[in-house]
Amino acid sequence: MSARNRLWEIAVSLRKHSGFVQSAFKSSIPVETIKLHWNHVLSTRNGRCVTIDISSMCLNTELTDRYEHMRMHLRDIPQEIIDQHQLKDKVASDGYVYIEIRRAIYGLRQSGKLANNQLKENLAMHGYYPSKHTPGLFFHKTRPISFSLVVDDFGVCFQKQEDAEHLVNSLKNHCPIKMDWLGSRCVGVDLEWNGNNRTLKTSMKNCIERAPM
Repeated sequence: MSARNRLWEIAVSLRKHSGFVQSAFKSSIPVETIKLHWNHVLSTRNGRCVTIDISSMCLNTELTDRYEHMRMHLRDIPQEIIDQHQLKDKVASDGYVYIEIRRAIYGLRQSGKLANNQLKENLAMHGYYPSKHTPGLFFHKTRPISFSLVVDDFGVCFQKQEDAEHLVNSLKNHCPIKMDWLGSRCVGVDLEWNGNNRTLKTSMKNCIERAPM
């Protein structure tokens, strides 16, 4: 493993074990945009929906402007992390482990913006562009495909399988993704599509059971 990846893994491990797991992203996409795009799927001849989720979007983002640095005292680091990354050989004379961060991690102020910018740059390379007047809505220059994008959740409307696969392959080259060709869940909402009747039933299954008491 390269030194670069090793430092990144140490930083991520330390962040996780210190309970620093707050989201670095904020969405400003209106709910109406998502709902209207679902309706667009229904009203499009032979329209179908696939949902795509980017895995660990933040952690796959390079810090392009400048690297960040952090330190943590060896006594505050779990023993398994010390052993895994051989931190006793790297601790400074003051008892701290000093880390250079070259990839985004949760909690960095710039992580969300950098992740979003790099995702848009990758999409642009493959012909995808954002709507001028509707935040979170994207189209392709030549293909009849569109999608809503909320942080790392894609709700895709397509007619031809090859167009959907073009988007999937474009994203796979950028970062790991998960796909649902039935389009059964998007932004936390369960979707039941009826292609014959051109209807959609939305719900949030088990929402009450998951809610904190």
